[in-house]
Amino acid sequence: MQLENTFLVPAPPEKAWPLLLDVERIAPCLPGAELTEIVDPETFKGRAKVKVGPVALAFDGTARLRDVDHEARTARLEAKGADTKGRGGAEAEARFSLVPEGEGTRVTVVTDLVMSGGVAQYGRASGLMQEIANQLVGQFADNLAQELAGDTPAPAPDAATGTAAPEKAPRPPKKKDNSVSGISLLMASLGAMIRRWLGGGKGRG
Repeated sequence: MQLENTFLVPAPPEKAWPLLLDVERIAPCLPGAELTEIVDPETFKGRAKVKVGPVALAFDGTARLRDVDHEARTARLEAKGADTKGRGGAEAEARFSLVPEGEGTRVTVVTDLVMSGGVAQYGRASGLMQEIANQLVGQFADNLAQELAGDTPAPAPDAATGTAAPEKAPRPPKKKDNSVSGISLLMASLGAMIRRWLGGGKGRG
């Protein structure tokens, strides 16, 4: 299935682009997964844990950045994850691009997603997957805006009072949930979808 998401970043492309490629900085911005290892500048590993009632699911995944074009500000992300207990897995290829919009940046992400094993049944509901992806990207965009706000310089000292201002405005507290850029979107989408489906099933019973 193919998912498409777009969101606005409150910063110009020249500032938003390096941030979106900085895995360690954007890791806390997307809920649902944990960054476990940075193999190299373009390869990283993560684990996503999802609790559905008394059942705890865990997925291990690897993501790789490909075809990074700094001039065009486009890139491709290959992500693959598997349930640690062998109940299935998922693979995704996400292509993202940045273009200026007003004083900010419009980010577009197109993802091709394939699920396998026991979890594949959930992948048949492409509309639900798109809805979940929209919610997660919305959370990511909000958290990213907070991260960017922490980089905003404080106002210059007041000439009348001579009061000095700090070099940077205080950075807003980060979210407690950790995640990995592309792979977390994949795994968090899967976890949220499972919770939604099981919750609906209880209501019908």
